[in-house]
Amino acid sequence: MPVYNEAGLIGGVLVGWLEALDALGIDFQLHVYNDGSRDGTGNVIDMLSQTDRRVIAHHKANSGHGATILKGYRDNCNTQWLFQTDSDGEISPANFYKLWHQRQAYDILLGSREGRNVHPTRNVITLASRGLAQGLFGSGIVDVNSPYRLMRSAAFVDCFYGLPEDIFAPNVAISATACLKKLRILEIPVACKERKKGTTATKKIVAGSIKSVFQLLRYRISLFG
Repeated sequence: MPVYNEAGLIGGVLVGWLEALDALGIDFQLHVYNDGSRDGTGNVIDMLSQTDRRVIAHHKANSGHGATILKGYRDNCNTQWLFQTDSDGEISPANFYKLWHQRQAYDILLGSREGRNVHPTRNVITLASRGLAQGLFGSGIVDVNSPYRLMRSAAFVDCFYGLPEDIFAPNVAISATACLKKLRILEIPVACKERKKGTTATKKIVAGSIKSVFQLLRYRISLFG
């Protein structure tokens, strides 16, 4: 879970995940990556990690959302199953069982977000990302950038290490790889609530998306030349 400046929210989000995973009887670790937050986020994570050793705090200099996600994947891909979610509480942990109970038949299971209420710019970028990924790698996943994904780690290790460290949207590339390799894919609709905090930095998102296009092209070329 990547986290940036979520001091007012992250405590409740983490407790919600602990309760949901406990209810399923899962042996797990919850790795929380504090991406250089400038508020009290780091303190909240540290306090919770001291009371529950399954919460593991990672503090790092700010490198961006995508790069932080990729670092989490690389750090933890020695596990059989790897799950990523965001820290904003958009998708409830109560949906996780839908993925977990069907995992054995698939290599990647994603929560396909329904009911999103986002800035029009994000919608355009989402559609463009889907079109680019399908054009370069083939179809198979609708919500290519879903931040709610359960992956069989061994199927994606090469992908994790084949992406640039500063990648803007690693999940798009991972989804595209799953389609290209014709892995076993399952998308399950999940309700998506409105963000509880944060604003849309339109210029930053557009610039990052342009960067993502070139990164995805270079990654595709690296696979087959």
